[in-house]
Amino acid sequence: MPIIHYFCEIQPPPPSTALSRTCSPVKTPPRVMPSGYNLCALKSIGRYAATSEFESNIQRGFEFYRKNFFREDGAPKYFHDHTYPIDIHSVAQSIITLTAFKNLDKTGLNLAQAVFQWAMDNMWDEQGYFFYQVLPLIKVRIPYMRWSQAWVLLALSTLLEHCGQAESGKLS
Repeated sequence: MPIIHYFCEIQPPPPSTALSRTCSPVKTPPRVMPSGYNLCALKSIGRYAATSEFESNIQRGFEFYRKNFFREDGAPKYFHDHTYPIDIHSVAQSIITLTAFKNLDKTGLNLAQAVFQWAMDNMWDEQGYFFYQVLPLIKVRIPYMRWSQAWVLLALSTLLEHCGQAESGKLS
C-alpha cells in the first residue's frame, strides 16, 4: 500500500487537511467531490486491509470536509473557500460521504438530508431528472445519465438505507 501511505503523508497539516490532493505536482485547491470520494475510499481500504493506521487521516480529513464544504442551506460548496460551480455529482458524493461517516458526526444524516432537499429545490427538473450544474447566473440543465442520474440514485438509496427508511421510501 505504498501509494496510500504517500497519499496520507501529503495530506496538508491543519487547518487545510482535505484529502483531495493528487500525486500531481500541480497544486489545486480542495474540492468537495474528490475529498468525499477519497475519504470513503480510505475508509474502505482500512476496513478491507483490517488496519486502523489511517484513522487519524480520516478524522482530520472529515473534520475539514464537514466544516468547509457546506453552506448553511445545505448546498455543497465545490471548493473549500467558494461555492461554484455546484454539480450534481458533488451533491451525490456529499450525501454518500455524510452517511458513510455518520459515526463521526451526529448531525451528518441531517446535513445529508439538507443536501438532498437543496438539490430537490435547486437542481430537480419537473420533467423528472436532476440537471448537471448550478453556476452563479445560470443552470446547466443537461441530464447526464452516468454523471448525474446514476450518482444521485446511488446517493438517495444510500441515504434511505442509513436513515432506516428504505422500506417506507420516505425521508423525514
